[in-house]
Amino acid sequence: MNERKPEMVMGALLLVFVFLISRHAGIMAAGQKVTAENARYVVVIDSGHGGTFHRPKK
Repeated sequence: MNERKPEMVMGALLLVFVFLISRHAGIMAAGQKVTAENARYVVVIDSGHGGTFHRPKK
């Protein structure tokens, strides 16, 4: 157990850092100002490959 102690500490530190970084990134993303003041029209061209998905039988 004594030789695994450094591994357990490093694993716990890794989890703490991942939590802190993801929390900080979430706060940054939520705090960004999202506006649509300069609305532009967008033209979307559909290639027509939609519909039912048909997979040939083997």
